[in-house]
Formats: sequence, C-alpha cells, structure tokens
Amino acid sequence: MKVGDLIVYRPNFQPDMYARWSRPCLVLTQYPPPDHGLWIILIGGSERGVIDTKNYDIEVLNEAG
Repeated sequence: MKVGDLIVYRPNFQPDMYARWSRPCLVLTQYPPPDHGLWIILIGGSERGVIDTKNYDIEVLNEAG
C-alpha cells in the first residue's frame, strides 16, 4: 500500500460477522517513524480517517501510478 492507492479495509479485531469491508478510500499519507504503519485515508470524498496495518485487513483495489 502506498500514497495514492484506492483501498478498502476492515477491522481484524472483530468477529467476521461484524468486520465488514469499508467503502473505497484514497490513501493520502503515511505517518513518519515512530508511527510508521499508520495511514491517513480519505473516506467518501470529505471525511478523513486513520488506519494501521496491524489492526486492519487492507485490500488495494487500484494502485497509484
């Protein structure tokens, strides 16, 4: 995963029946160390969120060029 990728994610800390895939999101930036692995994403065009590679399953739908 890298900046500019279009992704979906779901929490891996919940039972499967509750861990639903998100809407497509755009990866905006990655936090610098020591917070490497935290990503800021754009959700639905106007809302921002933070996900990490430890607590979320992430699937890249479309890679940035």
